[in-house]
Amino acid sequence: MKKITDYKVTRQLGTYRVRYNCPGCKIALSNKLDDSGAIDTCPECGETYHVPGLPEKAEVDRQQQELAAEKERKRKEKAEKKEAERATTTARLEKLRPERLPDPNPKPKASAGDARNRSDIGYFLNPVELYRESNAWRYHNKRFPALSLLVRAGSSATLSIFFFFTFAICALGIALFVAMILALNQGDSLSIAQFGAQMLGLIFLYIINCWFAVVRLALADFVRTQLSIEENIRKYKGE
Repeated sequence: MKKITDYKVTRQLGTYRVRYNCPGCKIALSNKLDDSGAIDTCPECGETYHVPGLPEKAEVDRQQQELAAEKERKRKEKAEKKEAERATTTARLEKLRPERLPDPNPKPKASAGDARNRSDIGYFLNPVELYRESNAWRYHNKRFPALSLLVRAGSSATLSIFFFFTFAICALGIALFVAMILALNQGDSLSIAQFGAQMLGLIFLYIINCWFAVVRLALADFVRTQLSIEENIRKYKGE
């Protein structure tokens, strides 16, 4: 069986091929480099030979093994870097986490039905109650005492003030309307301009009242945001 020494290894579309001439009839032949060392037969003359290219095949195999090892090394480095970043993030969140101070006035845990009812009427909940039930207020008392005082003082009486002014403005408007009707029936000269000015004053008061309500909603949203942040921290730490 003749040995082929004159050959060439090429690469096309990521596939290595060995090209050579038949040792019998000298026609051009080619095989995959993976077939190097195998016994093949010429389709023209029937000459049997060993497919050349064993040294090149060994070199390609070595390069592929090195490439696979390098890819595995990078994968491990990426996984270790990700784990280190997670550990750093966990440590940072642990430092930012509010301290679990004992509550001087502990409250019993609400049942599932109570929690559902509280969420259904969330607009009417006092944000101070939500704020004190969380650990956020302890954190703010320690880090930002002025901000904590502002939140509690600005939202503590807002709900009662809103309903009180709404009732008072509606009652005063009804009283002015009744007074105008009685005055017109008795022949008193109560001008429409005076009545309009009084109603504009009531509208102005109601706008101020609505502004208080908007402030309360903003404070309540701030409190719910703090609660959501703490809940996400607990979920992240798997508590």
